[in-house]
Parts: sequence; structure tokens; C-alpha cells
Amino acid sequence: MMLGVVAAVLLTYTADFVQLRLRGWRGLGRATVRRFYAVHHKGKTEFFFRAPEDQPCAQSLFPQRSYSPCWYLRRHPEQEIEIYAETRRAYFETVGFLMDGSRNGSAGDTGRGK
Repeated sequence: MMLGVVAAVLLTYTADFVQLRLRGWRGLGRATVRRFYAVHHKGKTEFFFRAPEDQPCAQSLFPQRSYSPCWYLRRHPEQEIEIYAETRRAYFETVGFLMDGSRNGSAGDTGRGK
């Protein structure tokens, strides 16, 4: 019984992979996703939202070629990215980066921990 289930899953994945390869670039689509960051610091959480953006996806049942399936991204358009800022400096660097999109450090700061 278990061998039959494993064989069916492998056969389905292989067929999915082959059909995507045969379609080439036509097998790729785009889905609009909205990312937001949840920055945790000292028991509080702040949320930073980005504008919706198109993300490439595979028109397949399973993830292929490092792309998520389009059907999954369309059903889950919001993607949360959790960030845990352990120190006060890490918190302000993270928030500064998320607020203006650039590194918010001093001129000599390389971004490595000290």
C-alpha cells in the first residue's frame, strides 16, 4: 500500500516536471504578492508593509526550478517575513533599512557584527 502511494507521488512529480520542461518559458507565470515584515524586539512586534509586486512562479502542481507554484502564490498572496532583533542596534538598523530601503549605518559600518 505504502509503496503504491510513494510510486503515485513520484509519477505525478515526474509528469509535472516533464510538462514544465516541455513548455519552457511558457510554463512560467507571474503572481502578485504582498510582503510584510514582522520585526520582534523586546516583546513588541512592529509591521512594515511593502508595495505589491509581481513574482515569477511555475504553472505546475509542485515547486519546480526554485519557483513556487502559481496556484499556491495566488491562494497565499501575503508573505510574512519575521525578523528577531536581539539588540537595540540591530533593531534600529533593521527598521532603518525597512523604512528607507537602504542601509542605515554610519560611514564606516560594514554591516558585520562587532
